[in-house]
Amino acid sequence: MATTVRTTFTAVASGGVAGLLAKVMGSLGAKAVSKAIAKDLEDVARAVESRSG
Repeated sequence: MATTVRTTFTAVASGGVAGLLAKVMGSLGAKAVSKAIAKDLEDVARAVESRSG
C-alpha cells in the first residue's frame, strides 16, 4: 500500500540575483519538505501498525 501526498506552493520570484537565488532555494526547500513529510508518514504508519498488532 502506498500513500501519495502532494503539496503545491505558488509564488512569483523577483528578478535579478535575488530571483535566481529564490528559484534555487525553492527547489532545494521542496526536496527537504518532501523528505520530511515522507519520514513523518513512515513514523505514523509504524505507530499505527504497532498498535494493531
